[in-house]
Amino acid sequence: MTYFTALLARACEIAGQIEEALTLLDDALLMVKNGEGWFVAELNRLKGQLLLRQGHIETAEKLYRKALSIARLRRDQGQRAEARDLLAPVYDWFTEGFTTADFKEAKALLDELT
Repeated sequence: MTYFTALLARACEIAGQIEEALTLLDDALLMVKNGEGWFVAELNRLKGQLLLRQGHIETAEKLYRKALSIARLRRDQGQRAEARDLLAPVYDWFTEGFTTADFKEAKALLDELT
């Protein structure tokens, strides 16, 4: 159910219904059950993307940091491909801030996972 709620949120984003998409992502985060923990990082990434579109840079950055920490966890669990697939899209969205500590950490982790 969590996955389908995220898909609906994505459809709302495409339709320009950003507030509805954010609400659906919040609902999806509340629905995450044991065994779906892998999807939490993706939900946070999607929510961060929407918040960034709305100009909520600090809140989006917090969600991206959370996605980064989950990627590190996946790496430590031996799930390197999943960690890379999670982190790469987040990293690629940024067009500035390349000198920040978080960005450098993300780049180093991606290099390690590649």
